[in-house]
Amino acid sequence: MKSFRSTNYELMPLTTHKTGELKSIPMSSLDWENKKQIGKGRFGCVYRCFSKEQNEMVAVKELTSNDRMAHEKFYQEMEIMCTLRHPNVTPILGINCAHLLKIIIPLRKSDLATYLATLEKPERGDFIRFSVQISDAMIYLHSKNIIHCDLKANNILVKDEFNIEVADFGLAGIMNAGNKIGGTLTHMPIEYLEVNAGEIGKSEAARAAGLASQSTNKIKQATKEGDVWSFGVTAWQIFTLCKDTPYSEYNIDSEIKMFNVLVNGSRLSRPELFQDLSSLWSAILSCFSRDPQMRPTFNHLYSKFARMLPIYRPVEQLYQIPLTRDEV
Repeated sequence: MKSFRSTNYELMPLTTHKTGELKSIPMSSLDWENKKQIGKGRFGCVYRCFSKEQNEMVAVKELTSNDRMAHEKFYQEMEIMCTLRHPNVTPILGINCAHLLKIIIPLRKSDLATYLATLEKPERGDFIRFSVQISDAMIYLHSKNIIHCDLKANNILVKDEFNIEVADFGLAGIMNAGNKIGGTLTHMPIEYLEVNAGEIGKSEAARAAGLASQSTNKIKQATKEGDVWSFGVTAWQIFTLCKDTPYSEYNIDSEIKMFNVLVNGSRLSRPELFQDLSSLWSAILSCFSRDPQMRPTFNHLYSKFARMLPIYRPVEQLYQIPLTRDEV
């Protein structure tokens, strides 16, 4: 497969793309004493501070947990991010392994969920453009056999009012590397939930749907089709301005409950901003197909959304690879 054609993202202070090596950034180049915490998770914190080397503010993700799995995920995120070159994927500027592990990335305005929820004058054209850019980024990631595993508005960063970046590769994995299934409950596809719930085949909803006899080990690792499902939920978030939680009316508090809601046929309701976009909404609904093989590819989703923009760039121009008829 030939490399991605755009050259807008080659000027990053990393070593060779082939080896996937990262640039080590010394703590002396960061104004760490004046850092400000801007985020906190289960295994670490995110700070903003000034980088003397970059001569600008940067974001620093610091791992504070001693949990072995957390360290594995952190290293995995480093390894994956250092191979990526795409205008809609957050670049990594470097790492620092002194004392606590740190990943240094550009500082962005906010995550997409926060940005959308605070918009005073939302424009539907912006939502379509964001959906195009996410699809574009996912085409790129999947071409490298990288599964994101946790695609959602909260894991997308706003670079400026016109551009976003897919970020947070803590759960991402390389296909065929035995990566475990993970993700956010409301964004996980039905087949992941079926596996993770363990005893899900015993539920009445599963039996009613004829699923009780199916092996819960059928899906053993994350898939591209799983990312497509998550994109459908993410698009719903975008077109509802992230003002509500997906499936909030069901009071979801467990994987079993989420699975039962989905296996009974319930899906996200059509947002008001999709009311006169039947073709697009149909594409989104197809992302939630019970059969993963019936879901659209990101090539198809890109084309669906991109045709709504004033300037349409065919997916064939993104990659120098032939597309089958059902992908355009």
